[in-house]
Amino acid sequence: MSEVDKKLRELIEAMRHSDEYRRYRELEAQLQVHPDVKKAVNEYRSRVFEMQNSNRDIFDETDYMTRDFERLTKNPLAADYLDAESAVCAMLRKVTDAISEEVIVSLPDS
Repeated sequence: MSEVDKKLRELIEAMRHSDEYRRYRELEAQLQVHPDVKKAVNEYRSRVFEMQNSNRDIFDETDYMTRDFERLTKNPLAADYLDAESAVCAMLRKVTDAISEEVIVSLPDS
């Protein structure tokens, strides 16, 4: 196993044992017990993903999504889950951003 592979395994284990990821997994398990909340959360997440990856007017969509988010997060489980998911995504972005900034790969001049 190369040094990079070894460090990658260590990083993955550190992330899986982080407070953020453990909280996310616990809340994910709680959603399994509440299928109605899980369905609402997943529908919201799907719409957010679709909005981010479409060519629609983002300003109109943002207003709609904000109202939808406010309604959904009145449920404490939904609010906690979305917060935990956001924290895990932030951790993943931090890792990928740090690698991208520090491991430079030169691209051809255009």
